[in-house]
Amino acid sequence: MAATDPIRFQPVHLPSKFRPLRFILRCPCVTSTIPSVEREANSLLAKTSGENVLPGDPDVVYLWRFRRNEDNEMGLPVLRIIGDVHSQILPEDVVGTHAQSYSDIIAGAGYSVQVGDMGDGETYEQLNAHVDGGRHRFFPGNHDHYNRLPPHCLGDFGPAECGGIRFFFIRGARSADREKLLQMGRDLGRILWFEEEELREDQMRQAEQAYLAARPEIVLSHDAPTDIARHAWKFARRFKAPNPTAAFRPSGTNAFLTRLLDRHAPRLWMFGHHHHDWRYREGPTLFVCVGELSYLDIDSEGQVPGTTMRM
Repeated sequence: MAATDPIRFQPVHLPSKFRPLRFILRCPCVTSTIPSVEREANSLLAKTSGENVLPGDPDVVYLWRFRRNEDNEMGLPVLRIIGDVHSQILPEDVVGTHAQSYSDIIAGAGYSVQVGDMGDGETYEQLNAHVDGGRHRFFPGNHDHYNRLPPHCLGDFGPAECGGIRFFFIRGARSADREKLLQMGRDLGRILWFEEEELREDQMRQAEQAYLAARPEIVLSHDAPTDIARHAWKFARRFKAPNPTAAFRPSGTNAFLTRLLDRHAPRLWMFGHHHHDWRYREGPTLFVCVGELSYLDIDSEGQVPGTTMRM
C-alpha cells in the first residue's frame, strides 16, 4: 500500500454555539446525532479556508482537514489499537483528569480495534448510537457483558482485517475480582461476572487450529502469554499501593496463549488487561501492553511508531 498522506489542520473561527460539540465536529468516524451542526460546520470550514488567524485566538479551534487517497479516504492513521475502556465512552464518562475518552481516541483514527473490557450493556447502547461499527471494532475481555454484545464485537477469536491490516485476535481473561463482582451482582440483582470470560477448552482447541493455519504477523489479545503477563503485572504494580500479599497467578488463558506463542511467534503481539503502557521484546516478537484509554497506531505500511519493525 502507499503511505498515508499527512493530516492537515485548518484554523477556523468557530461560533460559540459549536464549542460544546467539538468532539462531534472533529470525529468524522463517529456517527453524529446532529447532522445540521455538521453541515453548518463544514460550510463554515469551506468559507473560511485560507483565512488569516492570529495564534492564540480564543475563538479559534483546529478542525480536521483530510487529503484523500486510495488506501485511506480520510487520511487518518490506518489502524488504532486501543486499551481497556471500562465504559468511558464520552468525555463526561472519564474517571480522572489526564485521559481521553474512547470517542476522543477514535476521532483521530480511520479504523480501530479495542482489545477488551469495553464496558457493559449501557456502553454498548452508546456504541450503537454513536460509533461506526464498520470502522471501530472490539473483542471482549473479562469485564465485558457477554449477554449483550453489540455488532461492533469481532467475536471470540480468529483472523481478521481492519483498515487493511490483518491480524489474529483472541478474547478473554480471568477476573482477579471475580468474588467481588459476584457479591456486587447479588446486592444489585444483576449479572456482573460472566463465566464466558475465558474461552472453553473446545474453543481453545479451535482457536489453536485457526492460529496455526493463519500463522499471523500481528496478534491482538486481552491478556498475554504467562511470562509476558507476569512482567506486565509486575510493572503495573509500581502504580498501586504496596501489598506484600499480592502475587501473580497465571490463568488458563495465560497458559493457552503461551502454547500459541510456542507454536508460532508473531512479529507483534499487543494486549491490554494490565492497564499500563509497557513494551518488551523477546526473540522475534515485540510485546506491547496498551494501557487503559491508551492507544498505538499501525500505519498503512505496517509501521509501528517507536520501533523499526514493519509488519
